[in-house]
Amino acid sequence: MKILTIQPLACSRILLKLVTVLLLCAAVLSLPKHGIGQEIGASLEGKAFQMAINRPETTPLTAWCIAIYTEVFKRLGIPFKAHYYPLRRATEEVMQGRLDGEPARIAVYGDIYPNLIRVEETVFTMTVAAYTANPSAPSLEGWESLRGTKYQIDYPRGMQICEINLSFVVRAEQLDTVTKSIQGLQMLAAKRIDLYIDDVNSVAPILNDPAVGGPGAIYEAGIMEVAPLYMYIVLNLIVNYYLL
Repeated sequence: MKILTIQPLACSRILLKLVTVLLLCAAVLSLPKHGIGQEIGASLEGKAFQMAINRPETTPLTAWCIAIYTEVFKRLGIPFKAHYYPLRRATEEVMQGRLDGEPARIAVYGDIYPNLIRVEETVFTMTVAAYTANPSAPSLEGWESLRGTKYQIDYPRGMQICEINLSFVVRAEQLDTVTKSIQGLQMLAAKRIDLYIDDVNSVAPILNDPAVGGPGAIYEAGIMEVAPLYMYIVLNLIVNYYLL
């Protein structure tokens, strides 16, 4: 199981790259347009960047994301606030304009939601794995290894990488979604599904939880994909903050 580990030097590089990219965005977008361009500091005075975090605050990855982005926006002189929502709800909050962006989504997320701007610097990679409660289940490798199977599969609601890829290899009636990772693992432990697919960093902190059967109750069946993740910012936010 590949779990995200970040070294101090890597953190520094990520911070530097993110700050550089965001500053470049601000520099371009704050150029005068019809004489009403404003500086980033002035246009954001008193406003905090509201970010949707789609993992519980108790997970190590969430703590890392909050620490990284707090420092990024601190260096930009912008207050930062994180809010936890499940994946689908996080999308809804951002699309409704109640929040300003998300920290880590796949590359095609911006194609699905074109009013979001992708910051072209990978935050980290996500390893998507399949889990089973059957110790004798065949090993899996990639989405194509599911083609033609009859597994009943759950995955997190709003996780586009699963929605897109599973739709090509598995019949719709074999698929269902859950709101939280622990719900998917509980479905496995209760033998109500055959596979649960999720990001390993969401599963790892709860894999040995007594609520899902304790140590050894659930196994990794294989890696589906390793995908880079990117920060997304609402386009209207940028226009309103930097051009008006």
